[in-house]
Amino acid sequence: MKWQLSHGDILDVPADVLVCSANVFLALSGGVGGAFLLRYGDAMQAALNRYLTDRGLRSVGRGEVVEMPPCGSSYRAVLHAVAVDAFYNSSAEVVRSVIDDSLRRAAARSARRVALAAVGTGYGRLSMAEFARGLTPLLERAYPPVEEVVLCLRSWPDAEELAKLLPQLEWLGAR
Repeated sequence: MKWQLSHGDILDVPADVLVCSANVFLALSGGVGGAFLLRYGDAMQAALNRYLTDRGLRSVGRGEVVEMPPCGSSYRAVLHAVAVDAFYNSSAEVVRSVIDDSLRRAAARSARRVALAAVGTGYGRLSMAEFARGLTPLLERAYPPVEEVVLCLRSWPDAEELAKLLPQLEWLGAR
């Protein structure tokens, strides 16, 4: 399986499945979720709200992955990886768990290419070093039929830092 690193807008990365960070309230209030809302409209937020309502929940737990339909996007599924608690705290272990779960779900959807956000960072308080520590054990695993995982970061300094921390990631496109 090929792991690639990209700098830019993750919504511009062609992929079968999108894995984005989510908060425990499943509110598309910022980051990739906010960008998804702006680009594709409020169908995803409505679906996430129904998910909570149908289960009688106000929130989900840190470590959960909520699978949603494409809601106007070209993805087969959008996986909302909740790597933070209500106070936006996370850990390398939680990152490892939600990414592993997400890649298993993507494989079950017959995805060949997955676009992955740096879950737990950004609004989350997790450093790139801790994110890299969580991701490292997964770099040697296979999730057939997944062939490529494109880890996309909007921040150039974060992308550069992650490239130094994980030199086995292959840069995608121009740097």
